[in-house]
Amino acid sequence: MFKIQGGTTNIANSFIDTYFNKAPYVYCLVYIYACRIIAGGESVTNENVANALRLPLSDVTSAWKYFASEGLIEYSENPFSVKIKEFVPIKRNTENRPVIIKSRPEYSPEEISVFSKTNENIKTLFSMAQGHLGKMLSQNDLSIILGIYDWLRLPLDVIEVLFVYCTDNNHYSLKYIEAVALDWAEKGIDTPNKASEYIQLHNKDYKDILRAMGIMGRTPTPTEEKFINKWIKDYNMTVDIIKVACEKTIMATGKPSFSYADKILSGWYSKSVKTRADIERIDNEYKQSKAVENSSPSPKPQVQQNTQPAPVKKNRFVNYTQRNWDFDRIRKLEQGYIDNQVKTNSSSSVSDRDNKNE
Repeated sequence: MFKIQGGTTNIANSFIDTYFNKAPYVYCLVYIYACRIIAGGESVTNENVANALRLPLSDVTSAWKYFASEGLIEYSENPFSVKIKEFVPIKRNTENRPVIIKSRPEYSPEEISVFSKTNENIKTLFSMAQGHLGKMLSQNDLSIILGIYDWLRLPLDVIEVLFVYCTDNNHYSLKYIEAVALDWAEKGIDTPNKASEYIQLHNKDYKDILRAMGIMGRTPTPTEEKFINKWIKDYNMTVDIIKVACEKTIMATGKPSFSYADKILSGWYSKSVKTRADIERIDNEYKQSKAVENSSPSPKPQVQQNTQPAPVKKNRFVNYTQRNWDFDRIRKLEQGYIDNQVKTNSSSSVSDRDNKNE
């Protein structure tokens, strides 16, 4: 908190430790200068703060709203009033990551010029970005690049890794680079080592896994990325093991299927699979269990033989009661009929011959 003590403005060390690490530094300047004005017995207005700090009014009002949301001041737009409260450290944001304001501040040409003249890092930042992008930077370009440093609070060495990563992957749009920077800031990627780990995952590991799935020429979708992160981070699977699961998925389904691969990897995770030897062991155990199952004879059901003749189904052609014929008797009758005919024919022939002789 500040106190009026003979022309001295006191700012709590806890404020500096907390907000210099997470708030845009322009907002911190506005807050400190407001404390200075009040300590001098003067009234705070948007104009006197903006003029003294050479800031646009929009940045000043954004600073009031920010610190009001943090509970450090009481702020009213109409009628205008600002009252500084006693600063009480609040335990939150324990990971010490910067709080990302919803939208990037717009930096005027005058502000950018002041930043470049007074901050050697920003001069280096603009020169580095221009070299990677291979073009002269416009006012809007400079505003976006300055926002990555001032708004998102990314260190200069991390921003350089960011530009190398994006341009090496043929992404020269500053809108795209800003989106990646925002993602890094939200994920707490604030050192070159953390940035290198991110790039390793996205540049090589993701591509290797997609290639094993038969997918090339694109980055993973959000759903696919969620599966991959689960396998790598939650299951602690190596990319080599994940690639084996992807290959088995293609062989089994004939197409990429992250959900099918997830079933395979979940099963392996439950069995503590870590190496290809573990996979081979599990596959052999499965094959042996199948072989035992197939070699065990299963009792065949007894089929009762039906000695009765099968009933003839009735239809419109066969709709009368079937008869039981005695075929042996029929053959005897037929043979008797034939013998009788032969005798009759023989008698007739003898009679005719006798008549002719007479």
